Amino acid sequence: MRTCVVSREERPASDLLRIVAGPGNEAIVDGRGKLPGRGAWVTPTRASFESIVAKPGALRHALEAPDLRVDSLLAQARSLSQRAVHDMLSLSARCGGLVSGADALERLGAGKALAMIVAADASPKAVEAARAALEAEIFPVDLDKEALGHQIGKGPRAVVAVMPCAPARRLLAELRRALALR
Repeated sequence: MRTCVVSREERPASDLLRIVAGPGNEAIVDGRGKLPGRGAWVTPTRASFESIVAKPGALRHALEAPDLRVDSLLAQARSLSQRAVHDMLSLSARCGGLVSGADALERLGAGKALAMIVAADASPKAVEAARAALEAEIFPVDLDKEALGHQIGKGPRAVVAVMPCAPARRLLAELRRALALR
């Protein structure tokens, strides 16, 4: 269990992001939680990072770095989160945890998918058809149809269903984190 320096809530370390003081007094988001040095833990939400930028005193105190620069923390957290989503998309596709294609989504039916991933340039018609067929939680991603399809080893995909499997559950956790950081 770790305590968030912003909210002061105790949570499992896996639910938080670690921040360390890097070279040149720049705060660095430690995505793997393995960088050397004193670390502070933050709830991975946009509000938490905006709070740190507005009032960096608690983070500076926790890291014992009075001149710590914190301006880029939100951008770093978003970048790490997006990279994790991309990695987990590929892994989930390899284990058969993703279903895509209009016909496959219709055959799948309601209640089978854990969630739907929607490309940034997906048409409202495609999203509505998938929503009606799947009745699942929707996660927009910052990938166009071409990039989403490429990430899962397919042609262009507007909507992808996430099925129950271990990598897909991790993908959902990363999608939720990415959404909280928007």
